[in-house]
Amino acid sequence: MVKIAILNLYLHQLEKAQVSMMNPLTTGFGGAYPGKMFDCILANPPFSGKVQDESILADLNYKLNTRATELLFLKWFIDHLTPGGRAGVIVPNGVLFGSTNAATVLRELLLTECDLQAVISLPSGVFKPYAGVATAALIFEKHRSHGTNSSYVWFYDLTADGFSLDDKRTPIEANDIPDVLAKWPAREEGPNSYRVPIEKIRENDWSLAAGRYKPVTATAVNHDAPADILGDVLKVENEILQRGNALLKQLRDQP
Repeated sequence: MVKIAILNLYLHQLEKAQVSMMNPLTTGFGGAYPGKMFDCILANPPFSGKVQDESILADLNYKLNTRATELLFLKWFIDHLTPGGRAGVIVPNGVLFGSTNAATVLRELLLTECDLQAVISLPSGVFKPYAGVATAALIFEKHRSHGTNSSYVWFYDLTADGFSLDDKRTPIEANDIPDVLAKWPAREEGPNSYRVPIEKIRENDWSLAAGRYKPVTATAVNHDAPADILGDVLKVENEILQRGNALLKQLRDQP
């Protein structure tokens, strides 16, 4: 994996990029990079893994007391962003609404110590054929010393990414990504996007489950007058009765 990463960076003319093989959940940078921080983090960390309690860095697991890799990695990203630094992280949907103490604490950190700018729900087949788990992209910024939160979080329900959602992942026309990019600068609302006030999220135990906040639009239905509907029902009932009586008479007249 490390060799492939180095080759990929070299082919993109990033020959001086540093690639390290390590488990950041159990090993600190140390050496020449104590307390190393980052201005930008883009990550798709492992899901549904477990780490031995005694191996996890104590400061990383402080107040979390979890072994779940998806939660520990998210905490690592928050801890290692510089003030004003930004992150884009893929997480399984369970992180958005999990009821464990660790999941709740992390969501609170995203909305208090960080400025959670967007939650972009991804189709459940976006990582096929490797995994079919439903995921979301979290985009957030670490507060500066005197920074303040946005008053809302922007949600986008991405239903298509330009490829089929089966194991073949063949190109298709349906693609919401251009719409996401167009609406992102102003966090525009639309059929697939909406803003949710931070206070409302706080009232719901910091839940980031998109379905809980998605606006429901009532659509008026045009239908016939009740009297006309009832008249039609009685007409059909009468026809059934007449045909039934005729059939019964035929059966009785048979020798």
